[in-house]
Amino acid sequence: MKVALENAGAQRGLLLLDRNGKFYMEAESMPGKENVLRSVELDSYKDISQSIVQYVRRAQEAVVLDNAAESGSFVQDEYISKNKVRSVLCMPILKQKSLKVYCI
Repeated sequence: MKVALENAGAQRGLLLLDRNGKFYMEAESMPGKENVLRSVELDSYKDISQSIVQYVRRAQEAVVLDNAAESGSFVQDEYISKNKVRSVLCMPILKQKSLKVYCI
């Protein structure tokens, strides 16, 4: 995750995993800090745009936004507007029909 963050110039990255039909935030990474590994059910994890993650899960296609707070389909998202989020990359990772989502 650290390499992806550095190459993207991102401030934060999250890895979400599907376990038995429920999504969990399993890892969080920030430049210059140790990766944080924990298992938090996505519904109770408020530090992410729920609508973007749900879209990526449903459509199984990436969301790439240059300035999420000012333009695009997710301007009204509570997390986006509250945190004035700019760049977003949220992409599905499929391996043997198992869905994982990576957001930076």
